[in-house]
Amino acid sequence: MKKERKGKIIQPIPIWATLLILYFLICGMRIWYSFSFAGPQNLGDATLYDSIAQSIIGGTFISSGAYAATVPPGYSLLLSISYFFGPDKVSIYHAQLILNVLVAGTVLFPAYWFLREWCTKEIAIILNSQQIILSTAKYLQFTFHF
Repeated sequence: MKKERKGKIIQPIPIWATLLILYFLICGMRIWYSFSFAGPQNLGDATLYDSIAQSIIGGTFISSGAYAATVPPGYSLLLSISYFFGPDKVSIYHAQLILNVLVAGTVLFPAYWFLREWCTKEIAIILNSQQIILSTAKYLQFTFHF
């Protein structure tokens, strides 16, 4: 639907642009909050996936963790990218958090397309935004203990 204002036609923002703006806004906020972490919050999983990622970079593809055989390698392969961001564990850990935020934020796109089948575009974006905001609020609750 085009709107006119004093002789000029105003084009609506395309849906893909709205989703991308929302994605970068939410991911930027989560990345900013992730810098409050000094180390892994869940030592069991974090160290296991990190050791597998480190072994992928080292070329051994073997981890010494007790449950390493039951862990699929895809997530560790993604985390292995973080070893290119610096030599120290703090920068590697923050790179892993950023990768997690970017991957977790992509739920925005399929969620919109599923909602779009039952709702209008505007309601689908509002519901999708609420889902992302609520998950961020839950993330902040565990981070800062409100």
